[in-house]
Amino acid sequence: MAYAEFADVQIRMMRDLDEAEQLLAEELLDDVEEEIRSKIHDFDAKVEDGRISERLVVRVEAQAVRRYINNPDGLRFEQDGDYSYSRGDSATEGTLALTQEEWRLLGVRPAAFTIRPGGAVAWEESRFRSRLSE
Repeated sequence: MAYAEFADVQIRMMRDLDEAEQLLAEELLDDVEEEIRSKIHDFDAKVEDGRISERLVVRVEAQAVRRYINNPDGLRFEQDGDYSYSRGDSATEGTLALTQEEWRLLGVRPAAFTIRPGGAVAWEESRFRSRLSE
């Protein structure tokens, strides 16, 4: 069960959620928390001992769900005659996801990556293949 509840999403949406939206919000809150748990080792322990603020977790989860409910199709731009409307990038993905800033607030830093030259990979492959042929 997620730390945030549908009421937290409702408050951030500044309107009441209908029954279908409430059910969707509850499912999405569980989904987003599952994603957080997959990236933060000992998540519950970190929340319990205050290394991660529970209030911050509620905020981050509710914001992610609010973004999805407000724009499930990921629309960036709409136009009807003289009226046009565009959304910023963080609101336009059309997927349930945390922003880089939200991950940073939860203590997750971008992962470093290593670029391996093609020669090193090719060498490893040839070494592996030679073992198979023995």
